[in-house]
Amino acid sequence: MRTFTALLLLCLVTWAHSKFTWPLRRSTPRTPQERVAYFKGLARRAIRPTHRGYAGPLGDAHSENPVDHLKNFEDVEYLADITIGDPRQKFTMVMDTGSSNLWVSGDSCTDLGCSKMHKFHPGASKAFVKVPKAFSIQYGTGSCAGFLAADTVSNSADGPRIRNQTFGLATTVADFFVNSSIDGIWGLGLKQLAVDGVTPPLDNMYAQGIVSKRLLGIKLSSDKSGSLIDFGFVDDSKYAGDLNWYPYKRFMFQYAYYLIGFKSIDVAGETVISHCGLLGCQGLLDTGTSLIVGSPDQINPILDALQISEDCSNYDNGPVLTIRIGDEKYDIPSNVYTLREGNVCAPGLQAAQGMPFMIFGDTFLRTVYAVFDNDNYRAGLAPQK
Repeated sequence: MRTFTALLLLCLVTWAHSKFTWPLRRSTPRTPQERVAYFKGLARRAIRPTHRGYAGPLGDAHSENPVDHLKNFEDVEYLADITIGDPRQKFTMVMDTGSSNLWVSGDSCTDLGCSKMHKFHPGASKAFVKVPKAFSIQYGTGSCAGFLAADTVSNSADGPRIRNQTFGLATTVADFFVNSSIDGIWGLGLKQLAVDGVTPPLDNMYAQGIVSKRLLGIKLSSDKSGSLIDFGFVDDSKYAGDLNWYPYKRFMFQYAYYLIGFKSIDVAGETVISHCGLLGCQGLLDTGTSLIVGSPDQINPILDALQISEDCSNYDNGPVLTIRIGDEKYDIPSNVYTLREGNVCAPGLQAAQGMPFMIFGDTFLRTVYAVFDNDNYRAGLAPQK
């Protein structure tokens, strides 16, 4: 949901490699007060769609595919370590299916928001190219801005490299990010969501032969480890039963988001939401949003039915929250839809004004293995094993 204008410098490279793993690193927990404020803030994200024509993959690829292991930051953020530059500089990123662009903090940023971030040093990379164009990303809680650049991007010290990947180098970052544990954002969304036809990292990986399909398999876990992204393939050991496939819904007449239809939301078997207007009920599958987000008319009745206790007294025995998608039911137990730090609990759902659709963020995604098949414009879901 965050977009910026970029110019892509593309160099096609053929890779042959085996599967590899991105190492995990757990962040230091914040205080309960900071954590509650932060995951509430993460839900308030601006929806800023772009409407671009489809540009297909730039090449074919035949290789094995990488696995990106994520670290779970207290069920609020799922992070991965990447490198940019030659030699490599390391950064910790939110992996975000709700956006399609990559940005990190630059060494000239002196704002409070970037004060704890690792900063990219352009002069230290022999592959760095400055693009003469500014970028700006607006969030519901603030913004970041700077200029565009291109460099070599990778996920690990020995992983394959994405050559000439355009990214944003932030020189100003909103204060909101000071409570985060990230250095930037890696967009995993559709190419249509990127402004001016910029090739996102996933499409660039496909074009350069790093992955064989424009496809992601994502598992988010409540455990300290076990969260991962499968690039270019589906790992059937991560889910139970069969994948259920749902077509992406168009937004404003074009594909933009990982948006799917749903029938209803139930609490303890009783339907709470089943009517969502002329276009029907729709939800965005978004790893970059921590919570389930919807309009007050949608979320408030759900919260009234769930009766989540701030003192965590019903953390393990609250009613089951169920999202019905197609003919399938996806159950979310109370210890998943409730976020907890010690004896402080808060809902993993939040209302926001002006929502054209619901957002099924990490609160939902922690219960499923989610596949994003961008070659066929469909999402696959199945309960996690």
